[in-house]
Amino acid sequence: MSQLWVVAVDGSESAKRAAEYAESVALKCGGGLLLVHVIDWSQFSFLTPEELAERHKNKEAELKNARERVLEPLAEKLRKNGVPVHVEAVHGNPAREINRIAKEQQASHIVAGRQGQTASLLDRLFGGVASSLVQTAELPITLVP
Repeated sequence: MSQLWVVAVDGSESAKRAAEYAESVALKCGGGLLLVHVIDWSQFSFLTPEELAERHKNKEAELKNARERVLEPLAEKLRKNGVPVHVEAVHGNPAREINRIAKEQQASHIVAGRQGQTASLLDRLFGGVASSLVQTAELPITLVP
């Protein structure tokens, strides 16, 4: 049975290493990859009503940009070695959306970088996406340094 590995991708070096790790495992087990990029989205963030209205207008452009600049270049690189790779970009809470997609796609595993592109001081103190994934994932997860 072929396995599907969901890989959290945010453009960071850690996420690229996570994708390369998942590729090596997929090559060994005959599985495929689903690269997922989540644009952090909360209607409760500290935006003015004008900023929120503008952001809603730009949602599709943000998704297109994520696919073109982050997901597809990495997917093309991974496909060259013969691994089936699909991409998905969504808005929402990163850990929640990655878990939801993995469950919906009946993935066998989640792979993520230990530290993402937006590792702020708060993320380091209270845990970022990787920490949230470890705490909430409903299937095995591997964090790559």
